[in-house]
Amino acid sequence: MKPNRKCCQCGNVANANAQFPIGKWKLALATSATLSTAFAADKFIYSGDGATVGSSPRELPTQGVSLTTGKVVVGLYSLDDAGRADCGWYRIVETPHPEAQSNEYYTVTGYTFTNYTAQTNWACNWRPVEPVRYSKLAIITALKTLNGSNGDANAWISVKKAIEAADLMDEWNACTYLATDNALFAALKAQAAAITGMSEAQVEAVLRECVY
Repeated sequence: MKPNRKCCQCGNVANANAQFPIGKWKLALATSATLSTAFAADKFIYSGDGATVGSSPRELPTQGVSLTTGKVVVGLYSLDDAGRADCGWYRIVETPHPEAQSNEYYTVTGYTFTNYTAQTNWACNWRPVEPVRYSKLAIITALKTLNGSNGDANAWISVKKAIEAADLMDEWNACTYLATDNALFAALKAQAAAITGMSEAQVEAVLRECVY
């Protein structure tokens, strides 16, 4: 038999063998754990005026201070968005943005405070793309397999005439290869398409075999 114990708060004697209403305690603890788990993946930022960001994204603290009353508020997890915003804490809501292409990526540039939450603002950034280099010899060889224009024996003869007519022969002779970021390459591709009657996609298919 366990001895009776005196309650430290009210002074009443309690029977140690009596059944305590631990069900309510378990429910309270389970509710607290559920709320903590629910917000575990969420991030929050602090703003003292609902317009200026005052912190980097972080987990929600367990307590805060009401900006309205100045009183300490315990258990921010149990509050709704409005209650947390009153303590300066805003749940981050990621707004959708267009799907990034292979040479793009999105970054957060700031937040818009609305509906007691912080909505993300996005900026699209360009990822640098290395220019593709093409062998001049491989290009000449490929063009010689294609029909020329105006009675020329092959497409290379026709393209070479076009390069000379555009006064770009010095540039052609000076470069060791052609790259996609070179103006001469763009002119050459356009001339090759016009002379051979091929589409740009077909010309690009030929060029893929000429990578430097």
